[in-house]
Amino acid sequence: MESWSEPAEAAQAAYYHLLASSPEAETRPVGDGFAVATRICSNTENGVVAARFAGDCAEVVEWFRERRAPAIWLGADDNLAARLRAAGCRPDSGGIDMGGELDGLELPPARPPGRTRIAVAADARELDLVLDLMAAEGMLEDDADRERARRVFRSLGLGRAAPLCHYLAREDAEPVGMATAFFAGETVLLQHVVVVPARRRRGLGRALALARLHDARARGCRTAVLGPTPESRRLYEPLGFTAAPTDGSRVLYLPVGT
Repeated sequence: MESWSEPAEAAQAAYYHLLASSPEAETRPVGDGFAVATRICSNTENGVVAARFAGDCAEVVEWFRERRAPAIWLGADDNLAARLRAAGCRPDSGGIDMGGELDGLELPPARPPGRTRIAVAADARELDLVLDLMAAEGMLEDDADRERARRVFRSLGLGRAAPLCHYLAREDAEPVGMATAFFAGETVLLQHVVVVPARRRRGLGRALALARLHDARARGCRTAVLGPTPESRRLYEPLGFTAAPTDGSRVLYLPVGT
């Protein structure tokens, strides 16, 4: 069974680098890497990328706790991983990565159902519609969390040329679905997907997946990765994606409450 842990970890690390470029984020050096805190209530938007660190791991944990930012530590070597576990961090054991090599996938056209159209959010108004869908699905904790996400995502750029793209599906003028994708060199990290309850099981989720994969090919990506849910596994497996256990030895969750 092929492992997707290395490209998935590399893509998430690249995403943390992108977030660290936002003027809305806080950053600090940590050993041979850095920490970034956006304060969005999601550990995919807050984390550390560092293999070696001679300082106090508990102090870094406290830095995130003070900011109420759940976080992941990526890339820790064996010695650092042991120290992080002693500080209460939890290895990513039992997780699943999913991925596919884009050249080997036979991707049909992205055909959303009925009158639905899919486009990348190009301005703040369309980003707000994306965030509305995420909030309705419980992906954003509250109005303050939504506003933090709005400021961070706007600061990173909008539109098809941006490295982080927010896809919006509308039936006539009504928002009915969204998805996000981070394009990191030759890898695309497939992130959130939402389809409103009344439009589920009609092919819209598949169309959102295909729209991102076709764009990834057009941008020169070779690999697509995601952290699957049971629903997304059923979505991507028919497209040729495979799942494999995560190598959690270098990935740890910080014990940070929100």
